[in-house]
Amino acid sequence: MPPLRILIVSTPVGPIGSGLGGGLETTLLLLTRELHQRGHTVTTLAPEGSAGLGGRILQVPGRCAATVTRMDRAQVGTVSADGFLERCWEQAAALQDGYDAILNNSYDWISFYNAAFFRIPVLHWISVASLIDSIDRMAAFRYTQHPSRFAFYSHAQANSFHFIPPGTARVISGAPDAPRVIPGAVDLDRFPFSAAPQPRLSWCARISPEKGLEDALAAARALNHPLDVCGAVEDQAYWKSLQPLAPSITHHGFLSPGALATVLGNSQAMLFTPKWTEAFGVSAIEAMACGTPVIAYSGGGPSEIIEHGISGYLVAPGDVASLAEHASLAAGLDRKRVRARAGEFSVAAQATRIEQWILETVPNPH
Repeated sequence: MPPLRILIVSTPVGPIGSGLGGGLETTLLLLTRELHQRGHTVTTLAPEGSAGLGGRILQVPGRCAATVTRMDRAQVGTVSADGFLERCWEQAAALQDGYDAILNNSYDWISFYNAAFFRIPVLHWISVASLIDSIDRMAAFRYTQHPSRFAFYSHAQANSFHFIPPGTARVISGAPDAPRVIPGAVDLDRFPFSAAPQPRLSWCARISPEKGLEDALAAARALNHPLDVCGAVEDQAYWKSLQPLAPSITHHGFLSPGALATVLGNSQAMLFTPKWTEAFGVSAIEAMACGTPVIAYSGGGPSEIIEHGISGYLVAPGDVASLAEHASLAAGLDRKRVRARAGEFSVAAQATRIEQWILETVPNPH
């Protein structure tokens, strides 16, 4: 494997380490360290205040973007002179001759638009399902030019985009005209196995309406189990509205991997309740690494992670009674088999897929 020079564009919604970027933050933290350890030159353009990434971090000043998860599909893209993402792409243009490829992790109109004006390939690893029509139209235009420069976290996520022909995305592509699927990953060393959970439930995500925390609260109440909630509060009004429903909730905030592993490992089951098409579900494999089964709404990325009746259960979206019922059944699952499933989503495998993707796009890196 020749050493690669990779320039990474981070999420624009907040600094790495803030928790506002959700599972994408975890992905970048793990991937950049692994690529750096393999001898590649890795530089990440990230918002000010970012930390913990492998390789070099260039902190770009500028206003962070609002999350697209709660925007209307008809939202029109805008350009801001003081925006992080706008300044980030200016920085990338100035640095491009020192790199083999750019790995774009932002789902934004300006990111897809700018890709055509670079001398080196811009690879788009999209971390959310289809959300905004104007962004999708620009992504579709770039896709028609270079399909192999697009990657997704799950087949379900890829299929949410109208311009991806069903069944074309694959885990290892090798095809010049096809996108690929590069799943999320977990560091098993940071999430050790726990064989003796307590009669508690856990839930881990950004606290925002599309994550469906109210359903997890209702299921925990039905079982009379305490619920540990882990994650940054993104929507304060939504969080406040849930307080009357949460007499036995413990909010731990955004935790370090070690602290999160303790909470997840102590859980009988983790509840995963998205109200949208979840691209993957990094927190699900983190719980599974601890041996904790995951009870998730079917559809989206979790359906490609969880083996029903083995590493957790998949229930119909919005069916809180079934969510509670299967959380109770989770106590009978073999936690060693749950962890074994998580081990199939290794950081090493993810980094290898990124290397292969870049090499197929840049056959002769410097």
